[in-house]
Amino acid sequence: MSNMENYLVYTDYQFQLISHVLVFGLGAMVAGLIYFAYTVSSTKPKYRTTSYLGSVVMVSAALILWTQYESWTNAFTYVPNVLGEGQGGYVNANMEDGIIGLAGAIPEDQSNLSRATFSNGFRYMNWTIDVPMLQVQLLAVIGVAGVTFFRSAAKFVVGGLAMIYFSYTAQFFEGGFHPTLGDPSSRFYFWTFYLLGWVAFAYILYSVKKDVFDRTDHMHARARNVMRGIWWLFVGSWTAYGIAIAMPAFAFNAGGAVSRQFIFTFCDVVSKVIYGAMLARVATFQSAAEGFQPAMDECSWEAVTRGDVPDLTPDDFYGDQESSGRPAPVLAK
Repeated sequence: MSNMENYLVYTDYQFQLISHVLVFGLGAMVAGLIYFAYTVSSTKPKYRTTSYLGSVVMVSAALILWTQYESWTNAFTYVPNVLGEGQGGYVNANMEDGIIGLAGAIPEDQSNLSRATFSNGFRYMNWTIDVPMLQVQLLAVIGVAGVTFFRSAAKFVVGGLAMIYFSYTAQFFEGGFHPTLGDPSSRFYFWTFYLLGWVAFAYILYSVKKDVFDRTDHMHARARNVMRGIWWLFVGSWTAYGIAIAMPAFAFNAGGAVSRQFIFTFCDVVSKVIYGAMLARVATFQSAAEGFQPAMDECSWEAVTRGDVPDLTPDDFYGDQESSGRPAPVLAK
């Protein structure tokens, strides 16, 4: 069955709200792309990968949001009196037999009605690109390199793709929650794949916490403070995606559809644009602390001088310092 959104009748304001939030998301991605392009020169070359990856994420997300907007506006047609009492609404004529909230009749002459359907599946294809890059950005900004980089990146990519494709499969069965057309077997498959997606997400959180956020002691105090904020933003925004995916189980109605598109889009903005901007700030702080003059000028750190923070990777800091006889670095607070 198709996504929940296709089985509902929307008032004009509900239809417009979804159109507008998709355009808002598109605009935010374009703004993020401009920001990353403008600020990349303020960071040391070794940290610029995070801005380059962020730019790719912005382009990818902008394209998918434009596709979602086009899909949304093409799938529905305004029909007078479809809500009864003279009130018109937007419907998908393909789903005439299963539309919820249909009070008036859809015209017998349907030559002017859209035959397209709206799909959230495009989002999952976009996440196939974005999720691995969002996680690899973390490795780039803390300075991981070599074998450690590839080992951690492999874990992040495998966990991320598993989460995406389990959730992608689940959405094909969300029609099982349709009040009249739904069936128990579809609901069973939805919850099975949905919960498997949560298992993969739990693995991602464990891996990212262990390989990134527990390995920031080599960083400047200001950068570490931002990294703490990034961790909670990461947890919160990615968890909210799961709420949106499950919306058909709890609100198979037009209000639920509007809420879902708002959650999806705001999570996109938070987990990609704001997240990327925070990582870029971490890269600037680290560059300034390591004596990179453009970053020092950007941060206006008069007290920061070259050598405030040694140019280290996590492997340097967390290496076997006792056996090597090297003391742990003393970092600026």
